[in-house]
Amino acid sequence: GAASPRRFAGARVLVTGGAEGIGRATALAFAREGAAVFVADIKQPPLAERAQETQLAGTIEYFKCDAGVPEQVQAACQAAGPRDILINNVAVQPEAPCHEHSLEDWMRALNVNLTSYFLFSKYCIPHMLKQRKGAIVNVASVQGLQSQPGIPGYAASKGGVLSLTRQLAVEYADKGIR
Repeated sequence: GAASPRRFAGARVLVTGGAEGIGRATALAFAREGAAVFVADIKQPPLAERAQETQLAGTIEYFKCDAGVPEQVQAACQAAGPRDILINNVAVQPEAPCHEHSLEDWMRALNVNLTSYFLFSKYCIPHMLKQRKGAIVNVASVQGLQSQPGIPGYAASKGGVLSLTRQLAVEYADKGIR
């Protein structure tokens, strides 16, 4: 019989933090459904894993990007080109109680886990506005609502992701971006 239609055939998807874990599973799922996936991540999957991707319906392209560095986020978005779907997934989780948490670790958590979500969204939204459709998925955590000891930067950044997501919905829902 004929191959079944792919749900995301022709879709252009950007996945941050897509080299491993939830992000990688997300990138693979979109590619299986025919999407052209662009992964921005500081890491790259092993070549053996990447070789298996050639059998997918869609494609996955990798771009080395430290999401905690605004210039690298902008470069990744320029390299990705216009995208219909953005999956903000990248995260770091430095662990130490507040009084031992370094300012560097605090800033790293905020820059990677929150500021990069803002920047990736900022750079993807203009194309979505032009076509009057798009989707932004921000991966948060239960730690944004209730926390545990030793992760002040992570918890604060994930709480910020929840607020940013609500803000984006209020600003862009009536413009076709969900």
